[in-house]
Amino acid sequence: MKQRKFFKYLGVSTLLLLFTGSVYKSVSVDPEVHQRYHALITQQLVKDAALNQGVLKSRYALLTSYDPLVQAISEQGAIQKQLEQVPGSIGNPSTLNQQLKANNKLFQQKEEWVESFKSSNAVVKNSLNYLPELVREVRQGDRSQGLTKNSTARLQDMLDNVLLYSLSANEALVPQINQQMTQLEAMSHAEANKEGLLLAIAHTRIILEYKPKVDQLTQTILQQPTSEAINQLEALYTKQHQSASQTANIFRLISFGCLLIILGGTAYLVIRRQWALIQEQQQSQQRISGILSSITDAFITLNPEWQVVYINEKAAELFGQGLQDGIHQNFWQTYPQELGLDHQENYHTALQDQISQSFEVFYANSQIWLEVRIFPSVDGLSLFLQDITPRKLAEAHLVQMNEDLKTSQQLLRRVIDTIPQLLFWKDREGIYLDCNLQFATYVGLSQPEQVVGKTDADLPWAPPELAAFQASEQRILTTGEIETALLKRHNPDTWLETIKVPLHQADGTIMGILGVYQDVTARQQADAKLRNVNAELQTAKDRADAASQVKSEFLANMSHELRTPMNAVIGMTGLLTHTSLDAQQQDFVDTIRSSGDALLCLINDILDFSKIEAGKLEVEEQPFNLKSCIEEALKLVAPRAFKKGLEIAYLADPDLPCGIVGDVTRLRQVLVNLLTNGVKFTDNGEVIVYVKEVTAEIQDREGSGSEGQSPRRLFQFAVKDTGIGIPEDRLNRLFQSFSQVDSSTTRKYGGTGLGLAISKRLCELMGGKIWVDSEIGIGSTFTFTIAAPIADTFDCAPIHDLAPLKGQRLLIVDDNLTNRKILTKFANIWGMYSQAAPSGPAALELLRGRSSFDLAVVDMQMPEMDGLTLARRIHGLQKYKDLPLVMLSSLGVEAISTPMDKSLFYAILNKPIQEAQLSAILVRAVTRQSENTQNSEFDCPQPSTNSKTLHLLLAEDVVVNQKVALLILKQLGYEADVANNGKEVLEALHRQPYDVVLMDLQMPEMDGLTASRAIQETWSPEARPYIIALTANAMQGDREKCLEAGMQDYVSKPIRSEELKAALERYLLSQSPVLS
Repeated sequence: MKQRKFFKYLGVSTLLLLFTGSVYKSVSVDPEVHQRYHALITQQLVKDAALNQGVLKSRYALLTSYDPLVQAISEQGAIQKQLEQVPGSIGNPSTLNQQLKANNKLFQQKEEWVESFKSSNAVVKNSLNYLPELVREVRQGDRSQGLTKNSTARLQDMLDNVLLYSLSANEALVPQINQQMTQLEAMSHAEANKEGLLLAIAHTRIILEYKPKVDQLTQTILQQPTSEAINQLEALYTKQHQSASQTANIFRLISFGCLLIILGGTAYLVIRRQWALIQEQQQSQQRISGILSSITDAFITLNPEWQVVYINEKAAELFGQGLQDGIHQNFWQTYPQELGLDHQENYHTALQDQISQSFEVFYANSQIWLEVRIFPSVDGLSLFLQDITPRKLAEAHLVQMNEDLKTSQQLLRRVIDTIPQLLFWKDREGIYLDCNLQFATYVGLSQPEQVVGKTDADLPWAPPELAAFQASEQRILTTGEIETALLKRHNPDTWLETIKVPLHQADGTIMGILGVYQDVTARQQADAKLRNVNAELQTAKDRADAASQVKSEFLANMSHELRTPMNAVIGMTGLLTHTSLDAQQQDFVDTIRSSGDALLCLINDILDFSKIEAGKLEVEEQPFNLKSCIEEALKLVAPRAFKKGLEIAYLADPDLPCGIVGDVTRLRQVLVNLLTNGVKFTDNGEVIVYVKEVTAEIQDREGSGSEGQSPRRLFQFAVKDTGIGIPEDRLNRLFQSFSQVDSSTTRKYGGTGLGLAISKRLCELMGGKIWVDSEIGIGSTFTFTIAAPIADTFDCAPIHDLAPLKGQRLLIVDDNLTNRKILTKFANIWGMYSQAAPSGPAALELLRGRSSFDLAVVDMQMPEMDGLTLARRIHGLQKYKDLPLVMLSSLGVEAISTPMDKSLFYAILNKPIQEAQLSAILVRAVTRQSENTQNSEFDCPQPSTNSKTLHLLLAEDVVVNQKVALLILKQLGYEADVANNGKEVLEALHRQPYDVVLMDLQMPEMDGLTASRAIQETWSPEARPYIIALTANAMQGDREKCLEAGMQDYVSKPIRSEELKAALERYLLSQSPVLS
């Protein structure tokens, strides 16, 4: 039905729209608009022709001004703008608009050319206007005065030709005119009045230059296809106008036909409407029935006799009936009792009193809740039965929630009342909203309800307490901050800790205060006792610190007093060993020296152990060369090792960084302790140090450094010996103070048992640990780690270029497998090819074979054939008579006695092997540099400075120490002046400059630290000497004090020749332009 109406209305609307559109289209072509638009096109064509005509007239000087051109262009532009308003009757104006745009572009281009024509033509016109006047003056003689007849005639001819050229397109006159100008220019030099000639020539040149351009522009303007474009526009418009006129005629016929249809349709609708009214009444009842059927609730109608008149589908489904089964049946007899007879009163009231009734009932048959609404009418009753089961379930859930909430509130109350602290909350006016039972009891009430509604003024607070509460709560309400206070109550005499926080509403505003009070009397009493105990402990600590300070000062003084005579004992015995002694005397001296060394080690161990016990042992954080530290430790222990016939060396991982940041002195101390023990307990074989970085292996366990610091790396050192070994059940005693494996060890090897305990503590201070693996009769391996960052700014570049070694073939001869491994690894690092032989005969076999070698490194002490014999055999081979040989010996240069034997070797090096030292020698050997140390031991690359010319000053007040130091310096090849105190040092420096000052610290009148500071203040960095501290103090901070005072190096007493030599060599290296 609706669809039919829709289509009917759609047809009528379409017809009306078609009629309206047809009428509109039939009158859309306006003849007047067409005539005006067509006239504009014609006018544009006329204006274009007028513009072309004006250009021609201007070209031939027929116009006195350019106003006609300007006017023609302006009018043409106005017409073009009007033409852009295309008549509405044109159905598809896009084609016409495209033509208009193309025309507009042509007109703009033509306008630009006209402007260029005007400027160029004005120049030509100006010169042409001047020429006739010039001709007249020449003829009348005004301009001919001072000119020859020949010049006047030639000028007349040129001017005639120019005028003729300006009016024609004949370019043949141009060469003639140019020739005439050239002749006149040549003649002008001889004329008295050449101004006229030159002026005529200048205007002639202008005409010759601009006239072709003007002619070209004129031709371009006239040839611009504007008239053709206008004609195309007119043809296109005429065609579209004719098409629009034909379309209008068609729409006139359509509108007439639509009018006829509308009239016929109107008559049909009037008749149709009358028929529809008749059928509408019949359909009304059907519509009502449909509406009732569509109601979602069950619906039943009853007549006054309680008979069912109507039932919808929902009701029939609810009661399990068909739509017609219950019609005209008695309601009370047909429908369930809980819906009918149980509520007769409601039905009768509704029918008799005409008042709507409702009730809720559980319909057991469907297990649902129904709301029954009864509406009376003149025809009986209408019943609506709505399923309200979801609502009833929600109500039941709400009831349960209320019960749960009540239970939760009761539980919360029990929890609050169980809290031992005093808990309350107030509103902004200070009125108590609630509290727990403890608070009510504290203020003398039995129940929290008795506190609600009261203020602090209603409770038993003292006036000072009340004022304090009010002030704190006012601050909290103002600032919104939590406030904690401690309140001393005097009645009773107790302490009360109060904590108050602001209570916020949902919008963030403060609605009140939550407070927690706690009786802290017992805690305050305990704190008071604790303060008393702490005071007593602090007093005891101060006494202990004072005792520790006295102990430290005593140890420092004892160290100084012990080291002073020890300096003489060790120094003199060291010097005595270099004199001629018989066997018994040498044994006496060795005994004295070893005893002195043992006593010095004991002093050092006791001092270190004392610092460990006092917690004052600290480590430095300075960059240093890791390999140099290891090599220095090896050099210190090497004499004892070689004396026992042991090999001592180190093997470092190739990826080991050159520089790290840490305490080089303490690391060297640990290495020396472990190496010394290894040498002590090993009679045959070797003591080797292995070094590698193990950060990647344990980084998860160790970490990578603190935030903001350079990442710390973990380095592992292993000192492995082939000594007697340690029983497994005694390993746990090694790192305990004053402990050794057993008493027999102490009796046989000596020692205090402090070295390993000190080493353990030093490793821990350096971020690592130490442990030992050992097997009886096989040897021991002491392993320790330190954590240190890499020194990024540390310069580890080699002091010489290693490039010459790349590709060189090296022969290695050593009976010790570890030494062969070390030398092979060095060769690989330097880019050399190497082969190793375990003995002299094996080396000779390699040399006689197909292999070829450029260099050879030979050990001196080997079984079967020693290094000296092997060297003679090698040079006896024709092929290798000039082969450079480097000797490695634990005895140094003393291993070879005669100069002839020494000449077999390019250099003789002391063991243990040092990488930088060996590489420097090999570079020199490869580059065939002369080696000054060919017949002497090569300890390290020496600066060019001669030791005899080094100017030294010794500052020492003890005569014995002066004597020892001077003798050691003399043995090293140096001489020195002596000053007895710091004052004499300054006086000596004023008299003459010194390279190095060896400065004792404790001297009368002026000590070494004061003298060093005075030197820093008095002399510039370039003029001041290099200061090496000599001190018998060995306590923590002594070295730092020396460096702060301006000293550059530090040697502790007793002075050893090797330590003093190393200090002087460090100075020489720092002064060498090559090595530094």
